[in-house]
Amino acid sequence: MRTRFSAAGQASLPALNKAPPPPTSPALASRFHMCCSRFILNLPSSELSSIPRIIFQVEQAYWYYSDHVQPSHPTTLPTCTLKTFSSLLFQVCPLLEKWEPEHEKVFVEFMKYKSRVPVCGAILVAEGWDKVLMVRGWKGSTWGWPKGKINQNEAKHVCAAREVRPAALPASLTSASTGPAG
Repeated sequence: MRTRFSAAGQASLPALNKAPPPPTSPALASRFHMCCSRFILNLPSSELSSIPRIIFQVEQAYWYYSDHVQPSHPTTLPTCTLKTFSSLLFQVCPLLEKWEPEHEKVFVEFMKYKSRVPVCGAILVAEGWDKVLMVRGWKGSTWGWPKGKINQNEAKHVCAAREVRPAALPASLTSASTGPAG
């Protein structure tokens, strides 16, 4: 299901099998243009060579919007799914407009492609061997080891280290007073 947006940028009832209308509220439109310029327009040509590479960047823009932009403006900016976000970004971003009529097909192909990308991570064990670090999935329904998708041409051990470095972990687990979670 897709979330529709009112002129005020508020989420309303979804419409089935229809793309959401372009963002019309100035606040929402400006945030989508900001995500476009920050994550898409300045990509090197190597990242613009294939639609899956581009949509990985759209996904980065989505996480930025979901984690930083929308929570700062909860009454004027709606929450949305990756699919809805990407559909809206395809409508406002000049580099993505040419694929907007085929967004549904492009998105489905990306999700198939993404499911084949390996993930790497690590199990972090406390010095006393009595505790391990587990993280909750982004939907909040499952727990697992810290892990993430491997980047193009990235070594597996580098991906694993990136996913468990202190910047990737919650601040409560890496504060100077307590050190890493134990």
